[in-house]
Amino acid sequence: MGKKLQLVEHASYWEIPIRGMAISRFIIDFTFLEIEVFEDFTLTFRFEGEFLFEAGGQERILTIADPPSLCPILTTLNHAIKLAQFSKEGVLEIHLEDDSKFIVKPRYMVEAWELHSSVGLRVVCVPGGGL
Repeated sequence: MGKKLQLVEHASYWEIPIRGMAISRFIIDFTFLEIEVFEDFTLTFRFEGEFLFEAGGQERILTIADPPSLCPILTTLNHAIKLAQFSKEGVLEIHLEDDSKFIVKPRYMVEAWELHSSVGLRVVCVPGGGL
């Protein structure tokens, strides 16, 4: 049997225990971005709309509807994850070992992000915030 993936609950957030795993693949479409991590299981983060990307001390708000604007994230391919967590209000954060990070905040009309895995984990940020 493969590795299990179980969230770790804290007072105001949930931790996704994937420290040290690397970003393996990006899938970019005009309505979504998927970031995949492969280990003994597959974990997929799916973003819709816009998100904050920080790298090299620069913060950028990137929009999925503008695929060329997403080019800066490609530098993080194969980089290890230092921390992945989401607040109970629905803010997702993925921090990488090189100090770059992705932050996705809830959106009013759409599910801003979701994560799902090949081992049964599924979390969705509902419109307006919350899980």
